[in-house]
Amino acid sequence: MTAPPSGNASRPGADRPGFFFLACPDSKIIQGKVQELMKQYAPAEAGGGLLGASATRFDRRSYWAEEGLPPQFWEDLTLQSLTGRAKCIVVRHAEKLLAADWKALVPALAGFKEHAFPIFCLESAWQRNQPKPPAQLTKQKFWTLAQDRGWYWQSPGITRNKMAAVLEREARRRSVAFAPGALQFLAESLPLDAAAITAEMDKLAVAAQAVEGDGQGVIDTALARETAYAPDIDIFGFIQALQKGTASVAVWRQVFADRLGGEGMLFPLLSLLTREARLLWQIDAGETQGIRLPMSVMRAKESLARRLGRTRIAVLFDLAMEAEYGVKSGERKPEQALERLVAGMAALFADDTATGRGPTGPAQPRRGGPPRQRP
Repeated sequence: MTAPPSGNASRPGADRPGFFFLACPDSKIIQGKVQELMKQYAPAEAGGGLLGASATRFDRRSYWAEEGLPPQFWEDLTLQSLTGRAKCIVVRHAEKLLAADWKALVPALAGFKEHAFPIFCLESAWQRNQPKPPAQLTKQKFWTLAQDRGWYWQSPGITRNKMAAVLEREARRRSVAFAPGALQFLAESLPLDAAAITAEMDKLAVAAQAVEGDGQGVIDTALARETAYAPDIDIFGFIQALQKGTASVAVWRQVFADRLGGEGMLFPLLSLLTREARLLWQIDAGETQGIRLPMSVMRAKESLARRLGRTRIAVLFDLAMEAEYGVKSGERKPEQALERLVAGMAALFADDTATGRGPTGPAQPRRGGPPRQRP
């Protein structure tokens, strides 16, 4: 998945910036934009290197800010190579550079260098729909110069309201189409991460084309659900641990926060929770014909379904829907919805953990009235 086009294409080597800043929290989109800039500003063919060599493209050098800027970085920035080939010097996670690093860059970025094209990638999460560059960076004159001359590009990455359009574009690239319902399901369940979307669409396209057998394919809802993306979280283990009283809510909350990493992963978690609740609901109702699980896993789920009872399984649906509505309506931020979800699940099993035993009868719903009908 490439970065959105800049709309500022030029002939190779023309009007190259002295340096460039990219601000985007999605690493795959950042990489695509770096490739775009390297192609757009590739040096025009020329001789005259120290060894008489010609150069028609950049020699890419990559550095990671968390590892510090080594002596080789400063050599690449200040010295011409023996081959005469210009270097594109990419600094990833540049928001992690120290204040001393930004100050040291002042003289190095003071003038245009034909042999070096530095690109600094600011990849931290945005705050209030805006990038947050380091304070020490924004104090530097070269930052102001980059803003004034357009040597700066920013993108929030993939947002939920643009997800459907992104998926449709990726489907066209793979010569597949979406059946009604499949696009909406994927748009709501996939993470806001270009690498994950690319991998998921590759998998879905191969599966869809294998079904059709003619190189064309349709991704229907059944296929989308069957191969649905799922974060590496044991939601069943979490529910089971809460019911037994062996789960630390604070620990699980941190696990979710660490592994989900923001807004993009809340909806996949809710999809996992809903799927697990649906399985428990079917097992509790004795509708197990279509459920294919290893015997040991099936027994564990049957035991948990009996201990929970239909009423409390129904509340799991309520909690998931409440979290989803809170974010989509704008009432809560994703992290607030996650906090309430974990707290709500803990409260649902509070009586069990207090008495040290499973329920002796159906628990009362968290909200008044009978549970809603479930599929």
